[in-house]
Amino acid sequence: MSGKKEKALKDCSDGNLKQKRKDLRECSDGNMARKRIRWVDALRGWSIISMVAYHAMWDLVFLYGLEADWYRGLPGHIWQQSICIVFIGLSGFCWCLDRHPVKRGILVSAGGLLVTVVTWFAAYEARVLFGVLTLIGASILLMIPLDRILRPLRDHLPAAGFLTAFFMFLLFYSVNSGALSLGGRVICVLPKTLYRNLFTTFLGFPMPGFYSSDYFSLLPWFFLYGSGYFFYGLYHKMIRMSEAVEAGSKGQDLQGIIEERSPCGDGQKADRHEGADCHESADHHGIGDLLAFLGKHSFLIYLLHQPVLSLIFAIIFS
Repeated sequence: MSGKKEKALKDCSDGNLKQKRKDLRECSDGNMARKRIRWVDALRGWSIISMVAYHAMWDLVFLYGLEADWYRGLPGHIWQQSICIVFIGLSGFCWCLDRHPVKRGILVSAGGLLVTVVTWFAAYEARVLFGVLTLIGASILLMIPLDRILRPLRDHLPAAGFLTAFFMFLLFYSVNSGALSLGGRVICVLPKTLYRNLFTTFLGFPMPGFYSSDYFSLLPWFFLYGSGYFFYGLYHKMIRMSEAVEAGSKGQDLQGIIEERSPCGDGQKADRHEGADCHESADHHGIGDLLAFLGKHSFLIYLLHQPVLSLIFAIIFS
């Protein structure tokens, strides 16, 4: 009889331990989300500032005749690509935090369509077809069914997922030009029959005569979006490891860790999607907060920045 009691007591203890570990993971996730949202928004804010500056230079160079050979050359290309890589990669990272991907995907796609319509009728020489908003909107929606397949890899082997996705991005980087390549070396020349119409153009195989001042096809850029998706899992795992090492060095038991890591101080779970902070400190000030503010409103800034730039330059050069 005593053996049964000991077994029941052990099972109960194991169950409590598992629950505590589960609570630890959930509370840790909440804390990590709060910290992550801030630096993600700040980095996106920096990227949006860089994008506005890049587009201002584009207007000055191509619409108002400013001489800037560096902008037309490699430095300008590197500047443009750095903005795209950060912006698209962060979008993939943030997919994992979005509670309403269908709504956001439709909203961003609608923004891309609006940009296309406005530029087609108001600035045809600088028209935008399949721009970055169209890409991100399509990627958000495409990731919804793919998440069911990719989530186990993201959660358990995020480094492998990240490296694979980024390798595919590099491999398909020249697909718009008709080839697969790595390090500037052509691996495979793609058949011209792939480059036929608007649909193939959207996929990454632009049809003859196609022009867009802001062209981001599904290939190769969806692989970069996927890299951000997997980087979320990698970052998540690094935070978990860091907290475990820190807790172990302090000799804390699981209950003590949970109480210390709990974002609300009373065992409540943090809102991992909104980055809620139950003990938010006094108002912060500084460049980081400004960047985070701009990052949180990057979609609206993207939609409005070009009309504002056009108005400013029209007044200056009138």
